This record gives sequence, C-alpha cells and structure tokens, in this order.
Amino acid sequence: MKKFDIPPKVKLVCGILYHEERWIDPVIEDLQDEFGPIDYRSDPIPFHFTDYYFEEMGEPLFRCFISFEKLFDSATLASIKVTSNSLEEKYTNMAGSRILNLDPGYLTAAAYIISTSKNYAHRIYLGLGVFAQQELLFERKRNITLDWTYPDYRSFEYQEILRKIRRKYLQQLRGGTDHP
Repeated sequence: MKKFDIPPKVKLVCGILYHEERWIDPVIEDLQDEFGPIDYRSDPIPFHFTDYYFEEMGEPLFRCFISFEKLFDSATLASIKVTSNSLEEKYTNMAGSRILNLDPGYLTAAAYIISTSKNYAHRIYLGLGVFAQQELLFERKRNITLDWTYPDYRSFEYQEILRKIRRKYLQQLRGGTDHP
C-alpha cells in the first residue's frame, strides 16, 4: 500500500480590494495579527475588470496583494477564508456594506489557488462553506491561464506580482524553512 504524500507548505497570499486607501494599513495589521508578518506588499493596482463591486464599495477601486513570511498547510485554506470574511465584517460602513474585500489564496510551485464562498462546477469544496479554484498554473517561466481564470488574473500586472511572490516562495523551499 502506498503511503500518502504530504505536499510542501504553501505561500499564503491575500488580495485586498478597496476604495479608500486609509483602510489598507489597519486591515494589514489585522491580517498580520492572524497570520504573521508579511514579506511582500504590492503597489495599488486600479481595478477596472468588472463593475461587480462598485455599488457596494464605491469607485474607483484598487487592489493590492500581500504575502506572508510563514508557510501554511494548504488544508487550512477554508479556515483562513472564514477568518478573512470575519475581518471583512469588521470593515463595514454604517449601511452594513463592505469597504474592502479580502481574497486569500495560496501559491505553490505549480499553481495559484484562490478561495471563494461561491460554488461552481470547476470548484472544489473544502468545508466550512469554502471552495477552492485553481486560478493560474506555473510552468517554467510562464503563467498559464485557465478557461475560468478571472480577467484581472489574466492581466500582466497581477501575473507579475504573483511571479515575484512565487520566487520568494521557491527561495523559502530551497532554504528548507517556513521563513525567508
């Protein structure tokens, strides 16, 4: 009988979608309280890929990405998404609308996986009301999009950020530690 393979730990990445920049530092502090220090923070990127969030959050919208020093067990993604949703609830306006959207996911040497609370045919249920979606594949020095890859993750800017984070992750794996 074959033993089960335990995959390497993964690099936690969180996309933060927002309208007002004043909320970025406080939410990053909250995320660090939950998941540890960050080792990467991107510049803000204008979010013009859909108007889905405009009514709730306002416009214009921006997204930045952060990644965390500590590597995680991929099996914890569902609980990480539950935690990020709780933080979103903390950051609501007087009308009860979100003022930011947190999109945690993880990066492996081969792929970028995001979490969502919405089911669809290609998504895999993780438990706790959370699904996983493979967003990008990494092959040598190129990223491969999939039929369901969101338009923003098809952009050069997002893919370049994820390449940078992936390089950090691969360096961590070569170092054999959970920290850089």
